[in-house]
Amino acid sequence: MSNTKILRRIIVGTVVFSLSANLLALEPKEINWNKLVELIPGFHLVFPPVPKNGEVPYNIGISFLESDPAKAMEYIRDAAERGYPPAQYQLGVCYSVGNGVKQDKTEAVKWYRKAAKKGFAWAQNNLGVCYSKGSGVKQDNTEAVKWFRKAAEQGFDMAQFNLGGCYVVGEGVERDKAEAVKWFRKAAKQGYAEAQFSLGVLYYIGAGVQPDKTKAVKWWHKASEQGHAASQFMMGYCFKAGIGVEANEEEAEKWFHKAADQGDRPAGKQPDMSKLAKAIENKDENTIWEIQESW
Repeated sequence: MSNTKILRRIIVGTVVFSLSANLLALEPKEINWNKLVELIPGFHLVFPPVPKNGEVPYNIGISFLESDPAKAMEYIRDAAERGYPPAQYQLGVCYSVGNGVKQDKTEAVKWYRKAAKKGFAWAQNNLGVCYSKGSGVKQDNTEAVKWFRKAAEQGFDMAQFNLGGCYVVGEGVERDKAEAVKWFRKAAKQGYAEAQFSLGVLYYIGAGVQPDKTKAVKWWHKASEQGHAASQFMMGYCFKAGIGVEANEEEAEKWFHKAADQGDRPAGKQPDMSKLAKAIENKDENTIWEIQESW
């Protein structure tokens, strides 16, 4: 690269960074982002030039999210109102938890829906959760399944797990353990620990799939390596009893200790491991899923 080109880039960068600092003093709606992208050479070196959407103000808002949530909301809202799906989703999250805005579950649903209708998988999944729990909207398991499925079909692991859960218990769909296995497996293969645990349970008890204790241990081991406490406990249980693996007291103790070390979870969030193991051994599915749902 010639010295002239290098000098030009330095000058452009200096101008753009100076302008960027001044822009942050303005209200987001006072800034014509797309015009800036068109007119200022090198603007893309600081902010991605994506015309006709809100990616630029969204990126600024995200940068403020931890240090100044209220300021972040100004930019994220601006981007959301411009129709940018990630911003609409993020605004929904902020309303859901009360970050930078007053908590409002109904507003959260409103913004999730806007992004979900544009095919944004994270928003589709969260909208499904809202319908499933009746959070900010009337509970409707059929609607929950509809949105979980839309996100799951895009390959979103959390939605695949949620859809599998609906098939396990028959909420919003007919109970179908084979379909549950299908969706848990899709999420499990992507490394989603909850799905790996659930798939292990179905293999252990033979629900929707031929019983296979070795495969159950395989999936619990994958989840255990990610720190999933219930899977770690079940690994200890299997090593102690020699189920799906050769009995090994030392390995059993190792996994029991790992599970116990996660006892610093908030009160009420620590699973009752002994009760869970007993339910799995007895194929008491209602108790298994009730315990998992309570985590």
